[in-house]
Amino acid sequence: MLWVDNSLIEQEVSMGILESAARWRIWVLAALILLSVPQLWSQDDNENTTPTAWWIYTGQSVTDINNTINSLQARIINMKADTSSNTYTVR
Repeated sequence: MLWVDNSLIEQEVSMGILESAARWRIWVLAALILLSVPQLWSQDDNENTTPTAWWIYTGQSVTDINNTINSLQARIINMKADTSSNTYTVR
């Protein structure tokens, strides 16, 4: 006759239930944390209260670019060299 200790089986079953309950709680907590983080989505520029001006200048020398930056308090966001005329297109 095979003798089985029921208390060991009950302990293993209860441990499995406790482990799965703990995993379930961790997943629920992780989901709540992710849902509570504010969504950072990009917005169109038309939502800005103080829009920024921008310019495009073509055929500019290095001196012209420096003068434009200083006079308009601007910054360069894109620059393309026009190799045939040794000038630049600046945005």
